[in-house]
Amino acid sequence: MRRSDREVTDKKEIIDILESCDVCRVAMKDEMGLYIVPLNYGYEFEGDKLTLYFHGAKEGRKVNTFRKGTQEVAFEIEEKNEMSGKGDLACTYTYFYRSIIGNGVASILDVKEDKLLALKSIMRNVTKRDDFQYNEQSVNNVLVMKIDVSSFTAKKH
Repeated sequence: MRRSDREVTDKKEIIDILESCDVCRVAMKDEMGLYIVPLNYGYEFEGDKLTLYFHGAKEGRKVNTFRKGTQEVAFEIEEKNEMSGKGDLACTYTYFYRSIIGNGVASILDVKEDKLLALKSIMRNVTKRDDFQYNEQSVNNVLVMKIDVSSFTAKKH
C-alpha cells in the first residue's frame, strides 16, 4: 500500500466497513477478457480469515466463469464517499472514503447447509436483520458463491 498512513488495521473498523457497505465489486477473467460485477454480499471474519458470500442466478457469464473450477478474483468494497473542498483551485479538493480491496479464490457452494449459512450472512449484512426463514425450494433455486480471501487491505481518508 503506497499510503500506509491511511491503512486500517483495527479489526473492529474493518468489520464496520464490511457492515456499512451493501455492494462488493468482483473482478474476474474469462475467455472474453476481464469482467467486473457488483454484488450484494455477506461475510465471515474469524481470526484473520475473511470469506465473502454472494448469490445470483444459475446462468450467465459470472457463473460460467466460476463453474470452470478454481477462479482467482479481485474484489473491492467502498463506503463514505464524500468530496471536500471549495473555491476555484482544484488542488484544494479531496475525497473521503473507506475501502477494502483484495484477492481470493471464488467457488460455488453446492452443499445445502453451506448455502443456507451463506444466504443468512448475505441477508444479515444487507438488511441488518437475522430473523428470516428460508424454504428449501428457494435455497435449491439460487446459486451461492464464496470468495476465500487470500489477501486484503483496508484504507481510509
